[in-house]
Amino acid sequence: MDEEPFSYVINYLLMPTVKEISIADLRSKTMIFIIEKRLGTPLKNIFQTIEARSADSETAGYLGVDVTAPVLYVENFVRDPEGDPVEFSQTFCRGDRFKYAVDLTKNS
Repeated sequence: MDEEPFSYVINYLLMPTVKEISIADLRSKTMIFIIEKRLGTPLKNIFQTIEARSADSETAGYLGVDVTAPVLYVENFVRDPEGDPVEFSQTFCRGDRFKYAVDLTKNS
């Protein structure tokens, strides 16, 4: 964003899936889009956790922030309709550039 790093993402996938993903898609699409739309793999469930952390030296280097700078850490565990794992990802977002918003609707 604005010529500065915003996030650092690590994706873990099954080897047969990895072999079908192009570098061009990795540079321009989200992994969820690639898995669903490009590879045609239906997805059923994404379990997500979000927590505040301090950047370690590796993360700080990728994000261009100081070591111990605040980062938002997001884990996603993605499963297909049969409950089989499809992807696990770890995302580190710069704390000074991230905004999290949720719109909740109460069903009566």
